[in-house]
Amino acid sequence: MIFDTIVESVLWGKSRANYILLESVIDAVASDIKKSISLNRCPFCRRPFKNRRSLKTHLTHSKICSDRYRLSIKYTVDIYMYIRRYVTKTSTSIAIDLPGMPKIRFRSVKELAKWIKPQIRYIASEIQDKF
Repeated sequence: MIFDTIVESVLWGKSRANYILLESVIDAVASDIKKSISLNRCPFCRRPFKNRRSLKTHLTHSKICSDRYRLSIKYTVDIYMYIRRYVTKTSTSIAIDLPGMPKIRFRSVKELAKWIKPQIRYIASEIQDKF
């Protein structure tokens, strides 16, 4: 489900209201991939395509680009799942309690998504330390 949502978001630029946090992570982690795809260019080999359909075919069938694309998606999903693990919702607020940082409360998911973008580098280093 999350993989499909990320692929749909990255390839076709479809945004879903209930995935605001996920969109924020994608924008922070894979913005260069998203930009290349919007220009109908492979983000890995830089080959141009006439349309997104042929680009999608390339990204699913070309061995090297397909592998790199799937690793990028996996990396994005890992960061998103790490963040979701530390997010708690109440009836009036949403909070995030990342290790090594104080617990922070927000009024909405949009506020959390806005706050999380600059924190991605820190979160990515936390994830790499665990593996």
